[in-house]
Amino acid sequence: MTKKDVISVPLGAGSSFESIRHVNEYDMEYWTARELLKVLEYNEYRFFRPVIDRAIESCRTANQQVSDHFVETHDMIETAKTARRRVPNFQLKGLRWMATAAANTETSCA
Repeated sequence: MTKKDVISVPLGAGSSFESIRHVNEYDMEYWTARELLKVLEYNEYRFFRPVIDRAIESCRTANQQVSDHFVETHDMIETAKTARRRVPNFQLKGLRWMATAAANTETSCA
């Protein structure tokens, strides 16, 4: 197991997780996948996406409504001086499923 296989989620004041926490108009907290991957020291979204997919599958397996925990979104990023590109992202509502997925890296979540 590598250091990327286990997520420790320290949510105390001043933690990296707290610094990237967002709150929507309904006072629900969430984290964005693209911000979270940096905190968890993933180099690229494409390497982090399988963790998200495992978390979604874990959520489904637990008979939870996936849309209550994961919202697929898109961001616009600048690629050149005036060019912009649309990239996938997720709003992750609570980190429980992400921690489960990362802990189960070597086994199937199904």
